[in-house]
Amino acid sequence: ALVNGVSIIITFEHHPLTILHPERVPKRVIQEEVMDTVLDDLNVDYILRLPMNEELLQMSADEFLDALCRGVDVVGIAIGTNFTFGAKGAGNPQLMRERLSAKGIHIIVEPLLSTDEGPICSTNIRKAIEEGHMEEASALLGRPYQFRGIVIQGDQRGRTLGFPTINFLLPNEMAIPPDGVYANRVCIDGAW
Repeated sequence: ALVNGVSIIITFEHHPLTILHPERVPKRVIQEEVMDTVLDDLNVDYILRLPMNEELLQMSADEFLDALCRGVDVVGIAIGTNFTFGAKGAGNPQLMRERLSAKGIHIIVEPLLSTDEGPICSTNIRKAIEEGHMEEASALLGRPYQFRGIVIQGDQRGRTLGFPTINFLLPNEMAIPPDGVYANRVCIDGAW
């Protein structure tokens, strides 16, 4: 059925490990500002980033669902089969269905998309990027791998190769490919 409503992507400002085990925080496969552009291209109406803090981590699964639906007319929620929520990840798709279906909220549980190499997930995307398999990473992402960074002065070796080169100060939080020379498309001041 068609619904006259808005779409909202709900995500978290940071990975839970930023509080639980900062030394184990995985590298990101997408920057926040790039994510905004990707979601905008998908015609998502709003992005809600929940703050990652102790209060959120200690919230029970039921408290999380109550907070999620409080004060808004939720028609449906779409999640992946591996989605967990609430303290220690106690909530799962089955619990969400049990708690919210009675309120008339339609729960859509989507299986993870997969390839011959396994499920499409941030772990496998990160691995492909960090091993330098950029074609595979782009295929898993469904778009080219991209980041925004600051151009810095390099060793000016590109001049000896006959190709213009750009050196980037890579964002520390991002999964990055190994050292090397990569062909890229670069947008500078709106021009590719």
